Amino acid sequence: MNAKQRKILAGLTSNGQRWLCISNRVPNWVQDSARSEPWRPTMCIVLDLDADQILHFQLGKRKDSHAQVAMRTLVETMTTEFARPDVLDEQAMVTLIPGRPAHIDFTRDETHRALKVELDALGIASHYTPNVAGVNAMMRDMAGFSDNRVEPGIMTTLSGNVIQAQRFFAAAARFYAAAPWEIVANAHVIEVRYPPAADPFWAVIMGNGGEAFGIALYESLSVVNRMFDNGPGGGREVDQLAVSVMYGLPYDGATSEDLDAIEQFGFPVADYDAYPMILHMRQADKEATLLPPTAQQVERFAALFQSLPEFVTSETHMDAESQFPKAADATLLLPEDDPHGQISLKFPPTGLTFRPPMLGDEDQDGAPWIDDGTPPSIDDLLTVLSSLFGEPPKARSTAGAKHKPAAKKPVKKRKS
Repeated sequence: MNAKQRKILAGLTSNGQRWLCISNRVPNWVQDSARSEPWRPTMCIVLDLDADQILHFQLGKRKDSHAQVAMRTLVETMTTEFARPDVLDEQAMVTLIPGRPAHIDFTRDETHRALKVELDALGIASHYTPNVAGVNAMMRDMAGFSDNRVEPGIMTTLSGNVIQAQRFFAAAARFYAAAPWEIVANAHVIEVRYPPAADPFWAVIMGNGGEAFGIALYESLSVVNRMFDNGPGGGREVDQLAVSVMYGLPYDGATSEDLDAIEQFGFPVADYDAYPMILHMRQADKEATLLPPTAQQVERFAALFQSLPEFVTSETHMDAESQFPKAADATLLLPEDDPHGQISLKFPPTGLTFRPPMLGDEDQDGAPWIDDGTPPSIDDLLTVLSSLFGEPPKARSTAGAKHKPAAKKPVKKRKS
């Protein structure tokens, strides 16, 4: 804020209003006519909390910080006089008369800290109010008004619970670093009870062939049997409901909500192309549909991220080497922040109709997997899913241009 702006604002009377200043990245990637690197502009929205109306909003320039966009938008909101239809309700009118609000809440902490001294000097009270769920809802409404679709992310699934989201991302990053897919293959299905007294579901660690890394979960053992009876990926005709976390997608394939959360709260991601994407898929009559993930699924994945590496590699349990693990049945303790505290894992599950490769089987030389150095796209990942789950679903749209992806690191196989 320059000296002229300070003088103008100091001369305004207080209107007694309470405002909310939302500073967020827009839901879409943009690219200028020169085809420069794609970017996501910052949008600042000023909301009258008492009237529940959007007073003003503004898009920032490429190199603008959140604080710079917020300050320009707030100054314009305080000094401009106009009447226009409400952004989200064309039947309502917004009348803006120059004046200072009594209070401003900020949804981004660093923006509030950057502007607090200026606001204090003007007699405007201010606070940081982290309302992630509300911000995401507002951005979806704005995108809907412009006919753009915004995919909900993990933050929406968890109703804005920052602590649970932090736990998920931290555990996912550690699981990626542990790389258990270097040891066990897709056919090594693990029975899971979480908590230990709950009904079982079944987990498959994906990526032993280098195609895509992650975990797939199934609710039905009969589905698993029908899929694997003819070898992993053989059950093309199986109707099923499954959910997976898959790594290997660059940030630009992530939902905008999760990108915002990663930036705002510092959630760890293992690498540029290791964003843990949840894909929830229902297949029926050879038609596949992507569904939003559930909070229970996020919770399950966080628990598995923290327990599977120990279960797969420990001599006490599967003692997996050369893709020939031994039978194991264990109940493991989880960190104190886990809502259930324990998880039970069993390999192989009771009731399998196929025999997975086990300790004592003869080793067979296979053709080495060659990494071409190109990270998979979302379509590639969904195609890999189809090899496990059946017919591939349609890839969801990600509006705007994409970042040029970084080269993927080749898998390093462990020696027996």
